[in-house]
This record gives sequence, structure tokens and C-alpha cells, in this order.
Amino acid sequence: MGVDAKTTDLTDASLYFNRELSLLEFNRRVLAQATDRSHP
Repeated sequence: MGVDAKTTDLTDASLYFNRELSLLEFNRRVLAQATDRSHP
């Protein structure tokens, strides 16, 4: 019984999130929540 292992090129940049873009998106979501008056 053999297992087929798929190899992944870990140097492929598309596999990783850009840290700065991720932080900007997080801050955008936080600000959207902060400006929503329906939240206490």
C-alpha cells in the first residue's frame, strides 16, 4: 500500500500572505466595527 505524496514548492510566494496587507485589512475591519453604532 503506497502513499502518493504531493510535493509543494515552498518558495512559491503565492503560498504566503503579505504581512502588511493582512494587518491593513485587519485594521479596516476593526475600524468598521468601531464606527457601527449598533454595537455597544
